Amino acid sequence: MGKIFIFIAALGLFLAFSFLVWKSTQGFMKKEYSKKFRKNWGFKMYHYTFILMVGGGFTVLFIKLLENTGLINP
Repeated sequence: MGKIFIFIAALGLFLAFSFLVWKSTQGFMKKEYSKKFRKNWGFKMYHYTFILMVGGGFTVLFIKLLENTGLINP
């Protein structure tokens, strides 16, 4: 497969995993923290950094899993 296809697939996986992490933590954050605290810039930065790191980690693990099973050959 082409490198462009793998890049587009990885980008799509990253966006999907990031959305799933955001959606799964959104209810907890609303329940656990007040609206004033959630509007704090530092808290938002921490939360979005967490989402990006976990989404990126899941993407890397999934791509490595696909490589090990032989479904993609970079």
